[in-house]
Amino acid sequence: MSYLPTPATAPGTPAPETISLAHSSFLQAATYDSAQFALTLDFKSGHQVVHRFVFPVVWAQFKEAKSHGSFYSNSLKKQYPAVVLRKPLLVSELKKAKKKYSHAPN
Repeated sequence: MSYLPTPATAPGTPAPETISLAHSSFLQAATYDSAQFALTLDFKSGHQVVHRFVFPVVWAQFKEAKSHGSFYSNSLKKQYPAVVLRKPLLVSELKKAKKKYSHAPN
């Protein structure tokens, strides 16, 4: 079972739909995969959250919401099973951690 949206492979399978959320204070984009019932939210912080078992009617409500961030907080967060995908750790961040914690290995 895949947690990430997959490209449409079978004939008649709809491709995932992506919308930009540039006006949101913390959301960057949203992708809905109707074949998997998966809603992937890209956050401006760099991480992603994939919510499973999100039905098309909820996706339609999300797209029509005046505030996508409020809809996420009130109707999606903690309501649907989720997998959080963190952004990769950069080498520069490792160097900062070594300086901050003296017990970090060289």
